[in-house]
Amino acid sequence: MHNSDPDLPIMHRTLSSFKRYSLCFFLACSVWAVLPAAAGAEDAGLARKRPVWIEHPKTDDSVFMYRIGYASGQASAVSAQQKALAQATQGILDEMLMCSGVDEADRPLLRRRLAITGVEPIPDAVYYESSVAGYFCWIQVSYPLAGKNKLLQEISQAKQEFLKERDAQNERDRRLNDAWRNAKASALQGHAADAFEALREPMEQYGNMTQPDFALEEAQLLLGDLHRDLNDQLAARAQYELVVGTSTAKIWKTQAQQRLAKLPKPPRFWPMYIRLGGKPVAVLCAYQRDNDPRTSFQALHTVIARDLSECKMTETELGSLDSAQMDAFFDKKQIESLCLTAANKGAAVLLAVICRVDSALQGKTQDFAGVKMPTPDSIVEIMVIDPARQKVLYADQFKDRTASQTQSKAAERMASIMINKYLIPKCPAP
Repeated sequence: MHNSDPDLPIMHRTLSSFKRYSLCFFLACSVWAVLPAAAGAEDAGLARKRPVWIEHPKTDDSVFMYRIGYASGQASAVSAQQKALAQATQGILDEMLMCSGVDEADRPLLRRRLAITGVEPIPDAVYYESSVAGYFCWIQVSYPLAGKNKLLQEISQAKQEFLKERDAQNERDRRLNDAWRNAKASALQGHAADAFEALREPMEQYGNMTQPDFALEEAQLLLGDLHRDLNDQLAARAQYELVVGTSTAKIWKTQAQQRLAKLPKPPRFWPMYIRLGGKPVAVLCAYQRDNDPRTSFQALHTVIARDLSECKMTETELGSLDSAQMDAFFDKKQIESLCLTAANKGAAVLLAVICRVDSALQGKTQDFAGVKMPTPDSIVEIMVIDPARQKVLYADQFKDRTASQTQSKAAERMASIMINKYLIPKCPAP
């Protein structure tokens, strides 16, 4: 029969295409429906490979208690077994702590006081798996009930000692927090001496407190304020700089920096005061012109002593040295004898300086990149030594022109160069 409808072929083609696409869609859905089932079957197969004791461990009997330990993501099978055994052991200990009525928050502290022994892996009860994530281990252990009873007794004793120590710690914290509040109150009332005394112990014992009501930086700032109010600007600066250098809290750093900005400029030797902790310094200064015997460079010694005094640092006297002793020290670097003297007198650092002058170079010039420049006629050598360890911490030298100057004028110039360009930027702390 002839089909007179011109749209029928198009409809026929459309229906045929729809059937083909429907079939493809059905097949695709069938495949995706099968994949999870296959994956599940694979997982089920993997789970079936694991020993039964992992899901169903042995129950406690009249001799032993049994527990499972587990570790994951370890670098080796040995490490995984060790971690699993440790986890099982800690689990037994935590179980005993819970049975003894120890609060969960206190268990880590008590755990460190106890030693549990007798936890043993059960033969043929160690199982491993590995993947890209590392090694996994399950281990079943036994623990004798006789050990359990002994452990419970040890826990009871350790708990009593712990609670007693905690009560003492709480009492100590309460006393130190009260002292801190008294220090603040005394400072507000203008009783500086009382504030200093009240503040001393809380600052000294801060590291031993478990529940301080104040930040250490807060106490350091208060101590600095007390020094500032008593016009001890350097002591105040030391406290404020300590906060800036050690605090990790922006609020305290900012407050310390604001206080520092209001203080007078510190002495030029101040950075060395901080670096040396304000400890005593022994000073040795020597002078040699041409081949003359070495002598004490008293003018330079006086300038350095003045710088130390401005920072309220103590200078340790070494006594007089003759030319031979200076030769041994500066030329042969035989520092042991002088270090022993400095250490016995309490010096934390020995600062040794020698100026060697070559008069033949006085007034000479040298060509430098086409420019005539004065030739240095002096060499200044510096050594900073830890006398207790007899170790040179820092050694350096610089050239200068001092041959035509008086020793007093040369000393001022040398000290300025030495402190500002060498000691402060380069010398390390002991």
